[in-house]
Amino acid sequence: MNTALPPEQRAHLAVQAMVLEEKPQLVHGTGCGVLKAGAEVAPRHNGDAGFVTGIPRLHIPDINLADSAVGARMAARESRYATMLPSVIPHLAASFIVVACFLIGGNA
Repeated sequence: MNTALPPEQRAHLAVQAMVLEEKPQLVHGTGCGVLKAGAEVAPRHNGDAGFVTGIPRLHIPDINLADSAVGARMAARESRYATMLPSVIPHLAASFIVVACFLIGGNA
């Protein structure tokens, strides 16, 4: 993938290069502790809160998920890292929508 291209264009090219079976793979994954007996676990799953299998032929990496609102983070056992996603709480507070803050806070 040409890293000189803008991210939006690279994402578009990556989706075009995927076969139909690969596309759902990026929006479904496995969670730790909720697997059915005998369920297949990806060999690169570190046992974190969740795991999304990447697509090696397109150089799309695996994603290890945290058990919180921030999403992807450092993996537990083998110290593979993923980018921390921005937290929603500061963004919500910055919106100055007081009712929304109370509603979210009541469910946290």
